[in-house]
Amino acid sequence: MKHIKITVTEEVEEKILFKHHIRIDELKASLIDGKPKFLRLRDNTYMAITHHYRYLTIIFDYRDDQALVRTAYTSSPSQINRYHKK
Repeated sequence: MKHIKITVTEEVEEKILFKHHIRIDELKASLIDGKPKFLRLRDNTYMAITHHYRYLTIIFDYRDDQALVRTAYTSSPSQINRYHKK
């Protein structure tokens, strides 16, 4: 992602760390260096499927060059297939 500020609230950070075992530095590195594929879900809500060290799916709200992360988790096999098709 180009010059976009990635924001993660404390609540979301705890959830993705303890439930999905994803650290914030891994999430940010995946979005910046992982060649993400973006899909629009709703008005300002997007899904990024990315691969840096492992495949991750990241759901975030995007407004005014700022991405507010809602959740992140390890990608499913169907999401990995979608990543390779795009």
